Amino acid sequence: MHSLERLLVDGDELFNGFFEWFAGQYDPGSGGFYYARSSRTAEEFTPDIESTAQAMNIMERCGLQHSWTDSDKQQVISFFQSKQDPRWGFFYDDHP
Repeated sequence: MHSLERLLVDGDELFNGFFEWFAGQYDPGSGGFYYARSSRTAEEFTPDIESTAQAMNIMERCGLQHSWTDSDKQQVISFFQSKQDPRWGFFYDDHP
């Protein structure tokens, strides 16, 4: 195997288990995604806008958005809508 091929194979191995971890970041109760696994057990953290937006980007780039039901998609939409100020239209997370 050439050095570039070896580098690509080694790089791919860094992502072993990624999709299982990724699925574990989703919170079906809110429709959002947590930043880190440890955030799920810390009461001061909730799923956040940035992590959820990044998750949607990952899902689109990996072709995973087609695996979600309409109900799943609606939960994510509702998550973002719940973070939007109705007067100003800006999105805001309650925690820093």
